[in-house]
Amino acid sequence: MKWLSLVVFLAVSQTAAAAVGWGADRQVTRIIHYDTGDVFIVLEPLAPDITDKAPVCGNNSWLLLKRSHPAFEQMYSASLAALHSGKKLYGYLDPCENVGGTTFRVVRRLDSVI
Repeated sequence: MKWLSLVVFLAVSQTAAAAVGWGADRQVTRIIHYDTGDVFIVLEPLAPDITDKAPVCGNNSWLLLKRSHPAFEQMYSASLAALHSGKKLYGYLDPCENVGGTTFRVVRRLDSVI
């Protein structure tokens, strides 16, 4: 019974770990405000030689920053600063979410690259 519990635990933890991940650092090219109050952060296309550990969605160059996120204002501010300064962003991304028929990666955490 303990063996079965261990196998189930490992399978569930691996599935959860595969659902989220770090995105590669990329420059912000646009910021788009959606009618729900959410914001799309549009990133430069991913270079073919860069490995991105974040989930693959319908549009991997667009990140969805949800208005309901507790740190929305701080991450939105960081995104604007990155857009205007040319700095790169990377972050921890949640599983994909469908918006208007297209899936987007959802931002959990953003960091800027100096």
